[in-house]
Amino acid sequence: MATWEKQNSMLFVDTSASTTPSWARVRKSTVFELSFNPEIETQDFIDQQFPSDILKYYKPTMEQETMLEEGDELFDYMFSLMDSLPTGTQAVRPVLLVFPKGAETPEGAFVAWKVDCTVSFTSYNPVEKKLSFSLSFAGDIQRGTAAFTAGAPTFTAAG
Repeated sequence: MATWEKQNSMLFVDTSASTTPSWARVRKSTVFELSFNPEIETQDFIDQQFPSDILKYYKPTMEQETMLEEGDELFDYMFSLMDSLPTGTQAVRPVLLVFPKGAETPEGAFVAWKVDCTVSFTSYNPVEKKLSFSLSFAGDIQRGTAAFTAGAPTFTAAG
C-alpha cells in the first residue's frame, strides 16, 4: 500500500489565451489544501426532537501561492495577471487538479478535475518572496483523467 506524498498531487493553471490549454504547474508553493466549504442548512422539523442538517452544496476553494521566481512559468503569468488586477470574467481561469489516484482507464492516467476558478490575489510579500492568491471554484467540476507526455498533462473528460 503506497502513501500519497505532497509532490504526487498536482495543480495546474491554464496560462493560454486560446481554447488549447497551456498548463503551468504550481511548483514553488508551501501550501496545498483543498477546502470543500460545505453549505449546510438546518431544518427544525416539527416531527423530530432534534434539528436536521441538510447538506446543500460544496463551494471548494484553495488558498495558493507561488514563489517570486522570475522565469518560473506560473510566477511570470500570475504576476502579469496580478498587475492587471482582473475582475469579473477576466479573473476566471481554468484549473486542473490531478490526484495521485490511478484512473481505472486508460492505463497511466490519473483521476483529475478540471474547473474554472476565480483568481483573487490576497498578498504580494517580497520579504517572504511569495505572491498569494485564492482559487474559488466558479462552476461545475469536469471529472476525468489526466495523462502526461513529457511532463505536460492532457485532460480527458469522463464519458
